[in-house]
Amino acid sequence: MNKLIYPLIGALMLGATLPVLAGPDFQAIEQGR
Repeated sequence: MNKLIYPLIGALMLGATLPVLAGPDFQAIEQGR
């Protein structure tokens, strides 16, 4: 069961950090349209 928890935590961390890292780029892309 513990082996399943680590990938879940990793996915949550990625899901939380990706929008922060891609935030400015995403806004620039939206303005580019």
